[in-house]
Amino acid sequence: MKKLIYLFIVGFVISTISCNESSDDFLQFSEESETSVMLKNGMLVFSNENAMSKALSGELELPFALSFISKKDLFNRISDTEYEYATSLKDLSDEEYEKCQKHSSLYLESLEKGLIKEEVYEDNSVLYDLDILYPNYAKILNQEGFFGIGNNVYQVTSDELRVWKDCNNLSENNYKVIDTKNSQTKSLFPLKSIDQAVGYYTTDTRVPNDRAIAIFYDKTTLAIPNVKRNIYIRVAYQRKANGRDYTYFATPYTLTASFLLLVNEEEKTVNFEANGTGSNDWYTPYFDYEFMSNTKDSQIYTDNYHYIQRFIIKSLHRPLEVGPIRVKFRGEREGKMSGPFYYDNFDFNDTKPLSPLLPEN
Repeated sequence: MKKLIYLFIVGFVISTISCNESSDDFLQFSEESETSVMLKNGMLVFSNENAMSKALSGELELPFALSFISKKDLFNRISDTEYEYATSLKDLSDEEYEKCQKHSSLYLESLEKGLIKEEVYEDNSVLYDLDILYPNYAKILNQEGFFGIGNNVYQVTSDELRVWKDCNNLSENNYKVIDTKNSQTKSLFPLKSIDQAVGYYTTDTRVPNDRAIAIFYDKTTLAIPNVKRNIYIRVAYQRKANGRDYTYFATPYTLTASFLLLVNEEEKTVNFEANGTGSNDWYTPYFDYEFMSNTKDSQIYTDNYHYIQRFIIKSLHRPLEVGPIRVKFRGEREGKMSGPFYYDNFDFNDTKPLSPLLPEN
């Protein structure tokens, strides 16, 4: 089977690039640097897509800790500041809390600049995330959402992925839009696939201000003559630092996922497992290779589409204050290639459906 993997990539701030500055060797890598990265004009530049993929998965070290500030660094700074500020409000009375500033100055400034976006839930709690099309790429984006691969430069905005193919012509309008936020599954799709976006969360009386979350996404769109599939598992952990508003909180976790698939009318079972420490991590399962990557990548199918018949997802979070907190749910399709999916939580009362889901960007 031929399967291509789209690795969504991003790029560079036009106002700070000067390609005429040694344009002939702007992105020259040594012959030995098959998978390498350099820092150029405040932007990470990778030798090829393989190098970028390894950086995203942690296989390629980014040796620029002191000189490069990524969007992920900025988000971590906001999260830490917000947690400290929220903690400082926990002893306020309800009347005092209603009158005070609800967020740190850094949070409000970042919100105003469009670095983050927020969503208000039914219980009036507020969740925030980076306001970019692909949040999982934040660790390799500079502050303005750019980086490069070879002689191409890319930018991820809140709703577009842009590419400049000519380093010597980086005018404001000389880019091509590769993907947009509004890409949706066509209503007359030739495959008998079903889009899914389902999540569950678990609370624990030992840490009443915390919740552990697991979400499964499976969305297929046309990429004529092929099809593009965005299939991800998301693991998150949140804490109400002031007893009122959720903020991300990193914990160690173990993620396991099991799928019963139908490929060319034959059943196939695939199992995945991953361990990590984080507050909002994305994983992409590759059914052909029985491998799960700590990235958020689209996949292109030319044939042998994997239909999901049944799945089980389990995340085990380990906050330091208490023992493990488990999120476990499953989904099963009514028919082999027809009907809706049905979901349940294995009758575990502390695990409930998450609605609405966390914002994807």
